[in-house]
Amino acid sequence: MIRDHVKTYMKEQNNNCAEALLHAADDALGLHLPPEAFRLIAGYGGGMCCEKACGAICSALAVLSFLSVGRCAHETEGFRELCGGCVRQLEQEFGSIDCASIKARYRDPASGCLGVVERAADVLEDVLKQAGKI
Repeated sequence: MIRDHVKTYMKEQNNNCAEALLHAADDALGLHLPPEAFRLIAGYGGGMCCEKACGAICSALAVLSFLSVGRCAHETEGFRELCGGCVRQLEQEFGSIDCASIKARYRDPASGCLGVVERAADVLEDVLKQAGKI
């Protein structure tokens, strides 16, 4: 479901990994995010523009936050465990949460990180289903 929208945003609309996953989730889940949301996540692409934490993972957490948090994270029961569980699943999927490591293993010369973002979308969707968010 989310995966089906990733290619449109990465390849056809030239968004980075973080923007593409957030756009894909917005479309697939009907989040109706405002344009400002995509500008807020833009700096997380490319591992925060310096190959640190993967931008797709950062966007996955943004989606979890949007769908879970009320007034603030500290007041949202189970939120810490939900995010931590998602990160652990993504780390298991890729062997790391670090952009440089993930790119070294999975980046394709022709399609870039498209496959990475698609796989991150699958993990996000699984986490959301397990948590009863979708």
